[in-house]
Amino acid sequence: MSASNSQAQMVGRRAELMAELFFQSLDAAYVARFEHALAFDLLVGLSNPQGGIDNFAVEVKATQQPVRSGFRISRKIHERLSHSNTPAMLLVADVKQDRLYYAWLRPEQAAASRSNRDTIVVPLTEIDEGAKARLREELAAQRSEAMAA
Repeated sequence: MSASNSQAQMVGRRAELMAELFFQSLDAAYVARFEHALAFDLLVGLSNPQGGIDNFAVEVKATQQPVRSGFRISRKIHERLSHSNTPAMLLVADVKQDRLYYAWLRPEQAAASRSNRDTIVVPLTEIDEGAKARLREELAAQRSEAMAA
């Protein structure tokens, strides 16, 4: 294994660990990490007030650069996750500044993005205490939408 490969793997693993710790802080019922590439990196379950578990997929991306208002991802990954029957979140970890950012992946983001045909820019929200509360509300709203469908 080359030094650059090792460095990239360590940065990626650090991002996954930051994500796992974040979901633990939300009292996740579980955080499943997959060793082999699937459609996403993590499957997270949060207990809901009705006694069930709300599940969602998480695509984790690492960066060592400052995160601006959006993050560029592969259009193919975005389409696969935004058109899934499981809600999908993009979680970006700034491993140098120990900051996390997120966005729910939705089909309309692709049309709104002004990037090239192979990538799109997804608008992000920095995770702070207020964002944690909003995230719980968003999960409840997604559960309501799924039940109405």
